[in-house]
Amino acid sequence: MRTPGSEPYFEAGPEFAALMARSTQLGRPGRAAEVAEAAAWLLSGRASYVAGVTLPADGGITAVRRFD
Repeated sequence: MRTPGSEPYFEAGPEFAALMARSTQLGRPGRAAEVAEAAAWLLSGRASYVAGVTLPADGGITAVRRFD
């Protein structure tokens, strides 16, 4: 996730951003707002029949486990 805490890694050079792009199916780092949107959906009535699952909001990184 690209957050204030991870921003120094992104600012240190393009290598970290390139690693994040290669490591996710979406090809970019996530934003905190995207995780918040997933949580808001789970809390909404539109997810009223969702039970007992883990919803990874990680751009697909856990689907492929490419940590190169």
